[in-house]
Amino acid sequence: MIVLKQGAGRSRERHLMYALSDALGIPHHDCSAGGTVERAFLVDMAKALGVDNAEQLGKYPLLHACHALLYDRSMPADCLSEGKTVTNAALGRILQGYINRTGFVVPRGVLSRALSEAKARRASVFEPHNQPLLLSEERQKVLSWQTRRPAQSKFRDRLLAAYGSTCAVSGTNEPLTLDAAHITPFASGGSNRVSNGLLLRTDLHRLWDSGKIAIHETSYTVLLNASLLIGPYAFLAGAKANIPLKLRDAEQQKTLASQRNWARL
Repeated sequence: MIVLKQGAGRSRERHLMYALSDALGIPHHDCSAGGTVERAFLVDMAKALGVDNAEQLGKYPLLHACHALLYDRSMPADCLSEGKTVTNAALGRILQGYINRTGFVVPRGVLSRALSEAKARRASVFEPHNQPLLLSEERQKVLSWQTRRPAQSKFRDRLLAAYGSTCAVSGTNEPLTLDAAHITPFASGGSNRVSNGLLLRTDLHRLWDSGKIAIHETSYTVLLNASLLIGPYAFLAGAKANIPLKLRDAEQQKTLASQRNWARL
């Protein structure tokens, strides 16, 4: 266990910072006086997520860059502060994006403190920005220190087996390029059941999470946002998704319909 040290004129790191540091494998950082998140923490976080030139960016550009890598868009304005301070909402968005991408499980004690600190409330389906850290009870019971790498997660392993190591949309069959995507996100009460999962190529996973693609719940055809109808993804429009017959049930159809309606496709 890491023991946090508190120097003169400094505050303990926030619980969301603690969770992010453990998730990303970066050093723990105390806050400056008043609980302000220092740029050094954001630089370390951005580097771990793969942000280019992190050392040259200011606080808000670092937050936007991290968020863009995880969600394909800038940090929502309601997560930012006019005073240029780093809010819990902003840190929570980044942690939730990392959880969604990798299957990392926040240690239960850290999770409960972070939820209390953020005064989180249960979000509506497919609106994780309203509740950045709400995980299902089922997920909280998973071993706290589950392996972080996507290639080793139990959920991904089950999806690889169910889908025959083949992307449900593109047909790609190289395991290193495949992600375990949730139809209903954990933040909205989704589970790790295989029927709530899709095996997607990494780029398609990001498009799925951002609402750029959907799968029709009865015809299982691929639907694309208008912005993708011209370009390298256009060929996917109208293609039949390769979802195993044993996974096609009423519950999956319901969740696919919810995602499609959220994406407005």
